[in-house]
Parts: sequence; structure tokens; C-alpha cells
Amino acid sequence: MLEKRSDRNFYEVLVDYGLIISVIISCNSVYTATLGFITVKRIALALSIVLLPITFQSLRINPRVKYIKVINFLAIYYLYIFTFFELTTFNDKKTFLLIFILFFPICVIYVYSRFLDGNVDVLSIRFNNVVYFLSIVSIICWILFSILKVYKGTVLYSEWSHTNIINYNWMHFDTQSGSLFGFVAVRNTGIFTEAPMYAYVLLCALFLELYVNKHSRLKVIIMITITICTTLSTTGLVLGLFAIAFRVLPRFFKQMNPILVITFILISIIILYIVKVLLSQKSESLSGMLRSNDFTAGVNAWKQNLVLGNGFGNYEKIVEQMFPWRQNNQSYVGYSSGLMNVLNDGGVMLMGVYVLPLLALGKCLFKKAIKRSALLAWMFIFIALSVSIVPYSPLTMFLLAYSYGLCFFDTELPTETHIE
Repeated sequence: MLEKRSDRNFYEVLVDYGLIISVIISCNSVYTATLGFITVKRIALALSIVLLPITFQSLRINPRVKYIKVINFLAIYYLYIFTFFELTTFNDKKTFLLIFILFFPICVIYVYSRFLDGNVDVLSIRFNNVVYFLSIVSIICWILFSILKVYKGTVLYSEWSHTNIINYNWMHFDTQSGSLFGFVAVRNTGIFTEAPMYAYVLLCALFLELYVNKHSRLKVIIMITITICTTLSTTGLVLGLFAIAFRVLPRFFKQMNPILVITFILISIIILYIVKVLLSQKSESLSGMLRSNDFTAGVNAWKQNLVLGNGFGNYEKIVEQMFPWRQNNQSYVGYSSGLMNVLNDGGVMLMGVYVLPLLALGKCLFKKAIKRSALLAWMFIFIALSVSIVPYSPLTMFLLAYSYGLCFFDTELPTETHIE
């Protein structure tokens, strides 16, 4: 019996880490941008094929499973998403089918199967273990290779940015330089195509470590925060500091009622956006202007169809609302707001998939501390997503699935957590 349990633990660890590494790589890494055989769609499809039988086998052997919850969730979700499918138009139907019909619901049920084992935060801890390792490697490589130049990499052409980047034996890449408060240097982009993508991954790990994991690890928080600073990302820096500030002021939240907490958070979001624009305009004036225009273009495009959007993948509607000089220069038609992209693609109806965990977790403010913390975590991720163009990446959908697990599959589980 002990041997069977040991074998099962080994396979659980293998599957968890395989899933986590894959979703991180899929988030605009250099591998997906330069290696033709590794694409986001192929990663999503491969993970779906692997997770589906594993998930249902795990549910089948677990005595605590409540099939009625699984059936209810799948029935309601597919009714909602297929209604949207019938009402909207598509420029990229394959991505929609892979992410919303296949990958995302499988991830939700997989998260539920992992929660049933009694390891409520095991997935987030293992996710942070991987990001923590990437942080250490990228810091070392950034200092030795990018700053001190002790080793010269090779030139690699990036299909994503259409520019040459520096490749250090596929462990680290120099893809951008930047400035923050007058400090100009090569940005630490790790294995990603640009610093904002790396900052997004780091921020997600930081939010989980601060608000979801039962026992926050100081060394992980410090390393991730330092790495965020080396990306020279104003978004990462400001959001990271806000998240840490919220975490280190627990007495403040205990003395306030939930309504005041929500009000304070909403005010903070507005302040955060203002600070973000000011910092961008101060350190990277062109970047600040482009982000502001991205938001305006996204709102104007969305207003053409508030409920259903302009069709999934219809990015041209946003481009039409950009500055004329951007429309005529392909180097400046990139977009930076994931949430506005969702609203353009699917309006309020598709955005409902992302907002539902916030509403569901918000109802639990008076009940369980873990869900109050999860609300903060997902709210911070939601904000980070608003300035990162990865709304349909497997990483984002995996984190969304995790929040759905906390919302809709909460059960009384053992408190002991086993981490490998």
C-alpha cells in the first residue's frame, strides 16, 4: 500500500511540474517565438490530451469526489460558452476551441482533483518553485552575461519581435534594453521575448506566494521581488510593491469591514493606474503614450458592440482606433491591454468568464479567510492582466482555473499539505 502511494505521489509531482513548466513556457517565451515546433496551440492541445485521462482517473479513485458539482459546473459552463459561440463571429476559431472548449474546463476539473487530495495550495507552491528557480537562473545569467559580459552569446532572430536577440545557450536571452528612473541597462527578460511577459509571470508567482499559499516563504518573495526590479518594468515594480504593502498590513484589514476593504482596493486600482501612466511617461514617454492610446483604442473598439464584442480574434477593430501614424507603422501596432483585448473579442459576455471568480470570491468575504486572500490574489492578477497581452495564454487560463477551483469546488479537506 505504501509503495502504491509512493508511486502515485511521484506521478502527481511529475504531472504537476510538467503542467506548470509548459504553461510558463507558453507565455511568450523565446522558445515558442523561435522554435517552430513549439507553439502555444500545440502546448495547449498536448496538455489537454494528457490531463483529461489523468483527471478523470484521479476523480474515479477519490472517495471525496462530488460528481454533482463537476456535472453542474460543466453543464453551466458549456451552456454559457456555446451560447457565446453561436452568437459571435470568429477570426481565430481554433484558438477559441482549444482554450475555452478544451483546455480551460479540463484545467478546472484537474484543479478540483488536486484539491481533493488535501493539498489545497500544492499547485501554487509548485508553480512558485519553478518561478523561483527561473528567477535565480535569470539573475545569475543577467549579471554575468548581460551586465558583466563574461560570456558572449550568439545572435538569434526572433519571429515575435522581428529583431535579433542574444542567445546564451538557450538558458537566458537579451531581448530588450530599457530605463527606469533614469537607469538604462539591458533588461532581465529571462527566457521570455520581452520584459513585461517575464514581469507578468513573476507577479503571478508573487501574488500566489503572498495571498494563496498557507505559509509564505520570505526567500521566495525577496528573490522574485529583486528579479522584478531587474526587468525594469514599471508595471511589475508598482504592482509588486502594492501587493507586498497589502500583505504586510494585516492589522489594517482586520480592523476594517469587507465593504471598506473593497472600497479601498477600488480606489487603489485607480491610483495605481494613474501612477503607472505617470511612471511610464516619466521613464519611457513613448511607452506611456502607446499604453494610453492602447486603452483608448480598446474602449472605442469595444463600444461598437458592448455585449458580444467585434468577433473573437478581430484585432483589426482595435488597430482602426489607434493613432493614424501607428496604423501605418507595423512596429507600433502591438497591443498592451489583455482585458481590453477580451472586451473587443467577446464583449461583456466573454469577460464574464474572467470576472466570475471575483464576484464569487467577493461573496465569501464574510466567511473564510482563504477566500478573502484568494480574492486579493486574483484581483492583483486581474490588474496585471489589464496591462499584459496574454489573456488567452495557457498560463492565464491555468491561474483562472485555479481561482474557479477555490470558488466552486470548495470542500472540507485535510489541512496537511505534502510538497515535493
